[in-house]
Amino acid sequence: MKCTKSLIITIAILACFNQALLGMTPPGLPGDFAQFPLEMQQKIVYQLSDGNLASLAQTSKQASQFLEDELAQRQLQAAIELSLWLSRRKIDFRRQISNYPDFAQFKEAVLNRLRETAQEHPEQWICLDLSRNNLGSIPSEDLRSFLQSIAAYNIVELHLSGNQLTTLPENIFNKLHNLQKLWLSYNRQLTTLPENIFNKLHKLQRLDLDNNRLSSLPENIFNKLHKLQMLSLHYNQLTTLPEYIYNTLPKLQTLYLYINQLSSLPENIFNNLSKLERLDLDYNQLSSLP
Repeated sequence: MKCTKSLIITIAILACFNQALLGMTPPGLPGDFAQFPLEMQQKIVYQLSDGNLASLAQTSKQASQFLEDELAQRQLQAAIELSLWLSRRKIDFRRQISNYPDFAQFKEAVLNRLRETAQEHPEQWICLDLSRNNLGSIPSEDLRSFLQSIAAYNIVELHLSGNQLTTLPENIFNKLHNLQKLWLSYNRQLTTLPENIFNKLHKLQRLDLDNNRLSSLPENIFNKLHKLQMLSLHYNQLTTLPEYIYNTLPKLQTLYLYINQLSSLPENIFNNLSKLERLDLDYNQLSSLP
């Protein structure tokens, strides 16, 4: 009798839960999955359709390990991430800093917009565009504090191009753990980068460093970017590259190095790039290749 009663309760909950999932569209689905007992979570996860399981994954930040395991088993994670990427919220603050009396008010405006977006769309990813705001004129410590404060939100894409950046603190991106794409292009006074600047960006898939004035790069600067797929380094002033600089980029597919001042390449520089599909070395000073 006890077993039958439990089964009836489970069926009833599943029916209600499925109805809720079917009756609403992301991101407004119920987020109360975590409120169920673990045993009930497991039963729900195993019996949901692929579509409903994907919907639940997008709308329940507190989803248990049962959900993650089932997603992996059904090979749904990639589809869910694509859906989240395509539906990301875009916050555009390009060329906006001149509209505010000072940097403090600009910063507060950005944080207010992020806060509102997170409240209205709590489960969705965010793209933040801060291009062309002359952030290079802000003291390094203030800029670091600003970028660490935006890390409280689910930012997966960050644009910092055209900001006249001259230097960047080593730990400036340390808290942006969800970042997948980062633009640092067109900062034409940027000549060097700290070796550990990207060490915490384990999810980064695209990094744009083109149209700067980088003359050299530390050998270990990309060591932690194991998911990186695209790296743009064109239109810089690179004269040499360390032999093992790309050794830890197993997923790299595209590498742009054109319009630099490379005169030679180390013997084994591309040896570990087994996924590479596009390599552009145009307009350098190469006279031979190893």
